[in-house]
Amino acid sequence: MLEICYSHVKARGDEAVGRMDYHNAILCYSEALTNFPTDPAVIYSNRSLCWIRLNKGKYALEDAKCCIKRRPNWPKAHYCMTGKLWKPIFRIRAF
Repeated sequence: MLEICYSHVKARGDEAVGRMDYHNAILCYSEALTNFPTDPAVIYSNRSLCWIRLNKGKYALEDAKCCIKRRPNWPKAHYCMTGKLWKPIFRIRAF
């Protein structure tokens, strides 16, 4: 039963990301972390990317660190960390 609820909440977050509705995606992912911590690394990773899209680097970094702590050998966990760091560099090069 918990797996179904977790999948439903995560799917709602994923759908919100697809619509670029990052605020609602963060709410869904936060609900998944609080109520159904089945695989927190995946949720921290997804939420970190939402924070990056909203230019909230501090929160993105916190979630990326939580993700790495739970899955240190997972490349996507480290991508979240680098995504937070590279975005400002791309913005500078645009000028």
